[in-house]
Amino acid sequence: MGLGTAFQVGSRTVPSKAAVLQHHSASMRRKPQCKAVLATEGIIVHEYQDMVPGQLVKRYKRFLADIQFQQPHHHSQDGEAAAPEPVVVHCPNTGPMTGLLDRPMAPALCSMSSGAKRKYRHTLEAVQPAPGSAWVGVHSALANKMVAEALRLGVLQEQVGPVQAVRPEVAYGQGGKSRVDFMLTRPDGGLAYLEVKSVTLAEQYGSTTDKIALFPDTVSDRAQRHVQELTRMVQSGQEAICVFVIQRGDCSWFAPCWEKDPQYARLLGQAVEAGVKVVAMCCSLDMPADVVVDEEGAVQGGGPLSATVRYTGPAKVDLQYKQQSAQQEQQAKGKARGRKRKAVGS
Repeated sequence: MGLGTAFQVGSRTVPSKAAVLQHHSASMRRKPQCKAVLATEGIIVHEYQDMVPGQLVKRYKRFLADIQFQQPHHHSQDGEAAAPEPVVVHCPNTGPMTGLLDRPMAPALCSMSSGAKRKYRHTLEAVQPAPGSAWVGVHSALANKMVAEALRLGVLQEQVGPVQAVRPEVAYGQGGKSRVDFMLTRPDGGLAYLEVKSVTLAEQYGSTTDKIALFPDTVSDRAQRHVQELTRMVQSGQEAICVFVIQRGDCSWFAPCWEKDPQYARLLGQAVEAGVKVVAMCCSLDMPADVVVDEEGAVQGGGPLSATVRYTGPAKVDLQYKQQSAQQEQQAKGKARGRKRKAVGS
């Protein structure tokens, strides 16, 4: 699928986002003569409203982060200007966020909730890990909403095939103990099981000027289990798809991360060999044109901000990226452990 490609959405009524995402009962219908065009600016798959800018002080305890919001400076008792105290916010990412926490006081964006039962009013949504770099979405669960919207608009048809209806969070796998993110119904009544993974880690792609997105950013038993479930579904005659949502606009490639989780990388390769389809979505978080980040990392734009996430096309996939070097490193570590055990035993 190239940029500028138009997709026919079909001949039935398209429901709202809420209907698409409704637990166990959402269905996607198609609208007459409705088209979605993938242009250079991409297609909106998520919109943020009333985002509050700040700076990331630290992330800790997996689900928490301290954010210094850019409120007007107050003055201490001696009359000196003082920065506002950091605010504890919810961090909706269970991983280590590798590569996203290295910049001191990194620019950050948080959403707000008015829910009375919420312990923390703010949720960390995105960070800018380096000066001038792309914004990176850190809200893992939003990847599912982005895929749901892309399916609703029909822009993934070339990658995942024709879709008649979508059901989220469907029990499947051995004993029905697992849940797949989406079950797709084909126009002919066939089913496809679709798993979604959020991707934030990236690095330079070899000697090129491109960047490659990598998943996972640490050993993930859960991700390993999910890809094994998809493989078993294909081996039993079903159709399975794994969609990797790259929540940053600076990557054109995707690969399993052999360095962080070689077992997952091996399992994904085996899944592809078995017939599991891999799709990587390039998504870009775009800020309003009048929003800038100053040299100190403060977001200048005034008041709550709006932002959009746009799907800009599929990423190319390299399943063998760094496979050899990672395997050599694992072998070297194994030999070193063997020598150490031998030395201790003697």
